[in-house]
Amino acid sequence: MESLLPGIHHEIEDIVARVLGNWPRFSSEMHWPEFDILGKIDLPKRLAGVRNHPSVDFSEIDGGYELTAELPGMGEEDVECTLFGNMLAVKGEKLEEKEEEKKGYYFKERHYGSFMRNFTLPEDVDVDKIDATVSAGVLRVFMPKSEKKQKSRKIVVKKS
Repeated sequence: MESLLPGIHHEIEDIVARVLGNWPRFSSEMHWPEFDILGKIDLPKRLAGVRNHPSVDFSEIDGGYELTAELPGMGEEDVECTLFGNMLAVKGEKLEEKEEEKKGYYFKERHYGSFMRNFTLPEDVDVDKIDATVSAGVLRVFMPKSEKKQKSRKIVVKKS
């Protein structure tokens, strides 16, 4: 079973991204090699690319559930969805390179990022009919409800 720490880690990174949101853009636009202090700090570089986790909505809709995630610049080849029992793992990776010529030299900037999110699915999801699509940088995972209901039963706790 996976640790709870990655979930907490995502929340902390989201707060840091909100507070320092302007740093990556500022540091990449204002590049002075002799004062490259921000270039030596890993955090602004990581915040400049794909956030370590995408913004996600999970909702109940007619006939099932829908998970949507914002994945700007990513296509189906960049995203992977895997089912582990009733746990849906969504992971992705993005690599982007931009070059811009300025006064006889090239300005290069690479943005790289990956993420992985795990979601516990409701009990009534028909896991054999889950469908995932990506369009215009938005991942949509449709999880239909199962016709048959999960049986519940009491488990007797015994002395060992």
